[in-house]
Formats: sequence, structure tokens, C-alpha cells
Amino acid sequence: MNAPANPRHPPLGAAAAYGLFAFCLPVWGVNWPVLKIALGSMPPNWLNCARMGLCALCLFAALGIAGRLRLPGREDMPALLSIGVVMMGIFPAMLVMGLEFAQAGRASLLSFIAPLWVTPAAILLFGERLTRLKATGLAFGIGGLGVMFNPIGFDWSNSDVVYGNLLLVGSSMVWAVSILHMRHHVWRQSPFQLAPWQMLAATLVAALLGLVLEAGEPMRWSATLAWLLVYAGPLATTLTVLGIVAIVRSLPAITSSLLFLATPVAGMLASAAVLGEALTVTNLAGLALIVFGLAAVAVGETR
Repeated sequence: MNAPANPRHPPLGAAAAYGLFAFCLPVWGVNWPVLKIALGSMPPNWLNCARMGLCALCLFAALGIAGRLRLPGREDMPALLSIGVVMMGIFPAMLVMGLEFAQAGRASLLSFIAPLWVTPAAILLFGERLTRLKATGLAFGIGGLGVMFNPIGFDWSNSDVVYGNLLLVGSSMVWAVSILHMRHHVWRQSPFQLAPWQMLAATLVAALLGLVLEAGEPMRWSATLAWLLVYAGPLATTLTVLGIVAIVRSLPAITSSLLFLATPVAGMLASAAVLGEALTVTNLAGLALIVFGLAAVAVGETR
């Protein structure tokens, strides 16, 4: 089932969507250890507030200079709330709070198990077809995630670790809802024109959570933290909101959710390189299964 489209703002072709994803993936992968390091200096929700706010300022400035800044219309308010409040507000809040109690590589893994939730919803609610190759890709991808998670070696006795991992699984459910809505929303304004307003909404959500949950917690400002925020905000977050919206609009929900399984692969590799997190045999086996699954999905989508 094809997503509804506005002829003024058509989605990308499949090849362009895959190319955009390949461009964004390394940036998203490196963002995981960047956020983990930044959490050593800022509470999680204030970290989100800072990076979303910086992203909003850059987008407002860019659209203002280009003469394309417009107030969002009533028709696009659902997309503004879905992406701004849910995807960029609630999802990152759950993610960074879970990241406090989990390794960056594991956090990137658990927060992107959205195909578990997207696939049945897309089939039952929106009539998408699960072809044999896509089903194969899903099976290998989820199998790879299961191998990497390694429940046998998980410390179930540590309540903080369990709490953090539950937050990350919950964030994947929030992510799945956003994917399905973005895919089937009829866009009146372009995603680029809506992006600064969505980032403003996300900034307000993060600030509210910071005031309620983290009032009085210390922040240690430094030049290093400033550079981390520049990377996590104007670069990584901008590419997140614009890149993900463009990709999800251009590919079926099942395909895009499976494609995003490559993000924890990039996150785990970046965390190993930057933070020295161990790449175990189970991690490498899981990575291999995910890559094979992604290849199957890509071939199935091409056919």
C-alpha cells in the first residue's frame, strides 16, 4: 500500500532514499558515543534540550535566510506533534535516560527493535505486503539483535540495568509509532519547513522533563561539551529529523524500519572505536546476521 503524497512535496525515489541513508548512517552511529560522553557533564533531559534547541535555532535561521519560514498549517499539526513531541521529544528522553544505565552499543541496539512492532501493524492496519525476501531479512535482522542482546549474559539482578533496558525497549515502541505515522501522513508543507517547529516542540518537551525530573542537578560546562553539543545538535539531530522523514516517506514502513537496523550496527562499531566497548564474538555474529538481513530486504525492495 503506497503512502498518500502531496504532489508539491513528493517523496524521494528508492535509490535516492538508500543513498541518503548511507550518507546519514555514519553520523548517526558516531552520535551514540558522543551522547554517552556528554552524559558525563549534563543530565539526560537537559542534554536533549540543548541539542534540540541548537538544532531548532539553525533550522529557523536557514529557513529565514532562504525566505521559506512559514507557520505550520492545521493540516500538518499531526505531523508536528507526532515528530516534534513523540519522535524527537519522548523518544530521545527515554533513550538518554536508558543510556545512563546501559552501554552505548547496547542502547543503540535496543532502541531500534522497531521492526518487531512496525511489521505486524503495517500489515494489519495499512495492508503492506511481507514478501519472502523481506520476511527472510526480518528473521535474520531480529535474530542478529537477539544474538547481540545475549540475554544469558545479561545482569538481570541489577535493577538499574533492567530499568534502563526497559526504557530503551519502550523507546523502540515510540519509534515504531512515529515511523507508521510519518509514512502515511499527507504532507502539506515540506518536511524541511516543518522541521524547526518540530525541533522547537521537542525542545519544550525536554525542558519540561528537565525541570520536573532533573531540577538542581549539576552541569559541568567545558569546551569539550560545547563541541559534543555541536555534533549532537546541528549535525546529527538535523540529519535525524530530515533524513528519517525523507527515508520513511520514500520507502514502505516495513522496509524503512528494517533499514534502520543498520543504525545499532554503526552505533556499536563507533562505541567500540571511541569508548573501547568490547566487540565480542556474539556481537560480531549478530552484526553479520543483521547485515545479511539488510541485504535481503534491499534485494526484495528492488524486485
